[in-house]
Amino acid sequence: MRDEISFYMAHNKDSEMLLTETEAMDFCIMQKILPRISGTESVVRDVLLNLERELQDYKNCKKKIEEMKKRLDANGFVSFWA
Repeated sequence: MRDEISFYMAHNKDSEMLLTETEAMDFCIMQKILPRISGTESVVRDVLLNLERELQDYKNCKKKIEEMKKRLDANGFVSFWA
């Protein structure tokens, strides 16, 4: 996963549709890290809260984490996909 993110960031610099580093990293985290998060309240709540603090500058991640927290509150379980 680390290498995939590194390649993504490196190729972003060569792209004609250059994203800012923040935008590119936002997409990387959305594609590679957040989908791995799933579980019950006791397992996931602290992870989501910590990520929310750390990723506050990444608009797509922030929105997805907020959505995941709402589903966790409603269902006691959450995954990236549902």
